[in-house]
Amino acid sequence: MNDSLKGCIGFSGPKANASWLQKLIMFFTASKWSHGFIVTFPVEGEEMVMEAQMAVCTVPLARYRGDVNCAYEIYQPQGIVRSDEVTDRALLKGYHEWAGTRYGFLQLPCFVIKWVYEKLRIPMIHLPDWVRQGIICSEVQYDYLTEISLSPILNFDPDLVSPQDLYGVVKAHPELFQLVESQ
Repeated sequence: MNDSLKGCIGFSGPKANASWLQKLIMFFTASKWSHGFIVTFPVEGEEMVMEAQMAVCTVPLARYRGDVNCAYEIYQPQGIVRSDEVTDRALLKGYHEWAGTRYGFLQLPCFVIKWVYEKLRIPMIHLPDWVRQGIICSEVQYDYLTEISLSPILNFDPDLVSPQDLYGVVKAHPELFQLVESQ
């Protein structure tokens, strides 16, 4: 078991044969990534990731590693934020707060609205409360990164943040994130 990946964030997307939902997410967020996850505590020695699917859950990291159609990159937060105590506290908080929370399907159409507003160079409006029910994968990542004290570099509405938004932050701050695994 590689405990050093605990607390890392990952981005994934299909190499081919993308589902219609993956295609829409990648198009409207201008990204090669359709999904995000966090490497969390191992279960019986197996590396696990926390992600939002139909609900927030943990699944084996091997699911990504074993899928030849899946592209992914995993980044390790660096420096002051990378202590076991901070990482463990943030992972536990995220698990207790979000595990079992249903997926935020009503947030997905907002990516289309956000895309239109960006094309028209109009500032994005705030979302109504009914849209904020549930959680999406990048929102789980956003909350985790906030908990490990990276909120000053996260200038997004957590309900509208996409995997590409967070990937852009990771790539813009190589002093804070190191690529540790990719496929």
